[in-house]
Amino acid sequence: MSIKHSVRVSFLAGFTVLLTFVTVYFVADVLEYGIILASLGATAFLVFVYPERDASRSKIIVGGYFVSSFSGALSHWLLSDFLPWAAALSVGLSIFLMLLLGLEHPPASGIGLSFSLYSLSFQEVVSVMVGMVVFLALTAFFKRIIKRIPEMASSIQTPKG
Repeated sequence: MSIKHSVRVSFLAGFTVLLTFVTVYFVADVLEYGIILASLGATAFLVFVYPERDASRSKIIVGGYFVSSFSGALSHWLLSDFLPWAAALSVGLSIFLMLLLGLEHPPASGIGLSFSLYSLSFQEVVSVMVGMVVFLALTAFFKRIIKRIPEMASSIQTPKG
């Protein structure tokens, strides 16, 4: 991958994450829950650096985040007096369900973890989901731009093996 390509893809990934975080902030102020943003950042890395991998597909991302959000909310509801146990249950349950359902998106477990540790309002949960949808829409838009630039499209990495 050329340096020029790396700079362009890095810029598009960073810009997409910036717009997503700003959108999430304006819907609900969840910036204090850094793990939510870390999960979206890790998703951005996968989507832009490894766009052909299964974990970068929109269906997998949405499903993984949904399953992990459910796991985290359930864990918090069951074990809110024992947060370390709630966190462990959330991550374990989200991994189990993602594997069972074929929705393996590792960064999504971070969302479940944050939901298990913090008592989030309905608006905050919705804002995370809105942020994810905005992120996916921006990603689709920027991927089209990348595909229209020949030297960028030809150097997108594909998985080996």
